Amino acid sequence: MIIDEWKSWKEGGRTMPDHAGYTGHRGKMLGSDPFRMALRRTSASEYRPTYHAHQGLELLYVYEGRGRVVVNQRVIEVTPGTLLMFQPFQLHRIQMDVTVSTPYVRSFVIFEPTVLEPYLQPFAGVHKFFTRVWKGFPAFHAIRTGSRAPFLEQLFEELGRIIAEEEPNDEHYSAEERFAVFLVTFLQTIQPFWREQEEVAEQAELRDSPHVETILQWIEDHYRTPFRMEQLAEAVHLSPKYISALFTKMIGSSITEYIMSRRIRQACVLLRSGVMQIQDIAQEIGLTNVSYFCQLFKQTVGVSPHQYRKQAR
Repeated sequence: MIIDEWKSWKEGGRTMPDHAGYTGHRGKMLGSDPFRMALRRTSASEYRPTYHAHQGLELLYVYEGRGRVVVNQRVIEVTPGTLLMFQPFQLHRIQMDVTVSTPYVRSFVIFEPTVLEPYLQPFAGVHKFFTRVWKGFPAFHAIRTGSRAPFLEQLFEELGRIIAEEEPNDEHYSAEERFAVFLVTFLQTIQPFWREQEEVAEQAELRDSPHVETILQWIEDHYRTPFRMEQLAEAVHLSPKYISALFTKMIGSSITEYIMSRRIRQACVLLRSGVMQIQDIAQEIGLTNVSYFCQLFKQTVGVSPHQYRKQAR
């Protein structure tokens, strides 16, 4: 396995530090890290999800817990053994039903794809698949790992050890090279059942209420204008109270919060185009106060609109 290969290349043995929480390698991306990870992080009492995005590509594996993820106007069921993938700066919200008896246990890794891509180029098939995961449209977000779950869990465990054992002055292999070995194995593991899982993921989208899709479509058509609950209620022929309760139950957030996340996602699209001025983008998505738009964007995405545009080029 991966960790055994790395150990055979290093001189002597070392005591592995505790890496149950956050671990990261000091570098130049993702703030100061080219990759970050948390191994078997557990939420057993309080879990407050928010719409958020990451600078890097995120791979998140769920050991325990049930809930749903909202991404790109889709609501996807999350169950034990689900592998979630989010592209850089892709807004998403994970809503888990957490109690002491049903905790939310997950491992995740967030990494800057531009740092790892050069290491994958010698592997044509893996590199092509990596590009699909990184930049593909429409983005695919969920895989049910099934019988491959134990192997993926072992890969995450080994990645944690690789990062924990990395020495800043290792003259043989860099942290990026170590991570690249993990990534190649990881991609080779999930690639064979990627296409069949796309269909499974589509079927797994939560469709308990047809009203939710109608509401989401109305929001898609009107998010650029000031929100009026009365207009939505009239359009979908439901009471405002019922709409609010249903939306919160199925999506896990208020309609106002969802609309704001949709506006930020559209702002990301417009910023990547590199044509419109920031103040024009704010108006285009329905925000007349440019300062508020910049503050909201940084709070949600993690960087200012200007920084986001610069990094996207």
